[in-house]
Amino acid sequence: MERVQPDHFAWKSNNNNQYVLLQDENIKNQEGILEFTGEVSGLNFTLENKDSGYVNIKEGVWWIVATAHTPKENLNDENCTLFKPEKVGQNTFRISHAYTQRSLRPCDVAGLEAVLCAINSRANPLVDLFTIIGS
Repeated sequence: MERVQPDHFAWKSNNNNQYVLLQDENIKNQEGILEFTGEVSGLNFTLENKDSGYVNIKEGVWWIVATAHTPKENLNDENCTLFKPEKVGQNTFRISHAYTQRSLRPCDVAGLEAVLCAINSRANPLVDLFTIIGS
């Protein structure tokens, strides 16, 4: 499988044209929420390509999937930190969670808008495409 580039990137939703930000930085208690509400990029993500075609995505010391401290690469574990990127255009990707096979997308949750969620296994280009901007 083709490697996803770049290794360091900003993450932007094609749905609302906003960058992902960390809302509530009290992440020690798993309360940190990634929300696509930024006019400018506030976070720099790191992507680790795996030979399997999956990737781990990390912001700072936290792996994407709740607030994992370490990668969990067991595809049979719901807490798996692996994702499958699908390139659909220049710097444009659909990203699905390896365990659930659900596409990531911004969703309105508990009064918050555009929270990063893994919701549906059916592709929907109106809401589940992201632009990855290298740094």
